[in-house]
Amino acid sequence: MSFSELEKRKICSEIKNNQLTVAEASVKYNCPKSTLYSLLSIYDRSEDMTASASYYIPSTLDAFQTALLVGKVEAYGWDSEKAALECRKLNVKLADLRKFKDAAAQEGLVCGNEYNALKKEFRSSNKTIQSLKKDQSRLEKALAETSICLVELKKFRRFSHRWKTSQQ
Repeated sequence: MSFSELEKRKICSEIKNNQLTVAEASVKYNCPKSTLYSLLSIYDRSEDMTASASYYIPSTLDAFQTALLVGKVEAYGWDSEKAALECRKLNVKLADLRKFKDAAAQEGLVCGNEYNALKKEFRSSNKTIQSLKKDQSRLEKALAETSICLVELKKFRRFSHRWKTSQQ
């Protein structure tokens, strides 16, 4: 089941205000607990950003969506027709978007192209971490096999030593 932005915020506020537990909300809204936890983490971050900053965020978007929209508008150019069309689709005024970008910059928050660059860097780091984990797993398996071989070698030497002494 998909929820509108307003419904998502309502569900999260009910959970945060201790009106419902996650389990109760899961049953009430026929939604998996994992989805609710994801929503809670998203709205916690977006509300933290909006609470700390004194700038307008369009009611149809959260702070992250607004930051992504700034990136698109910067890519198109602030005065381009494509940027205006993108904003109209999301019912956002370009002037409000500029206010958001300026205020976010003053608050030290990243948005637009900086956000996209950080996202790419994060993905790249994540890929590196995954490849290192694979290497670690492979090396752990090789170490386990080597230790098994050493144990078997010790057993063989003990056996061969006993056999030699019994032959003499």
